[in-house]
Amino acid sequence: MPDPDGRDRPDLDPVLDALERVEEAFAPPNEIEKLDPHYPPDYDPEDRIDHVLEGEYPRYRGLRWIAAAADTDTDSVRSVLAERLAEGEVEISDEGVRRNRYHVYFELVREKTERVSDDPEWLR
Repeated sequence: MPDPDGRDRPDLDPVLDALERVEEAFAPPNEIEKLDPHYPPDYDPEDRIDHVLEGEYPRYRGLRWIAAAADTDTDSVRSVLAERLAEGEVEISDEGVRRNRYHVYFELVREKTERVSDDPEWLR
């Protein structure tokens, strides 16, 4: 059975290596100490936490990491995550927290449906 990430295809090695380098360059560091968030002054902690959750999907992140990336305290993160969990917007696993993938898909479908409703020609 072929490897799903294409590693058994030597012709894809340069492409996969380039993708890994791009991901490493643009993904935020996993180490909390290396995070250096810069948010506009009008972003409140809830906005910053939501921004982190949206930007990190589909990666799972821990509570302290989210707090550091959102430049806020863990109590604020717990509060926002409790609200999002009650609304079904986040999922929790032994790996951490992330936005609920079904919620992400629902938002995408809703956005595209609204776009088509506003401009049916968009489908053509």
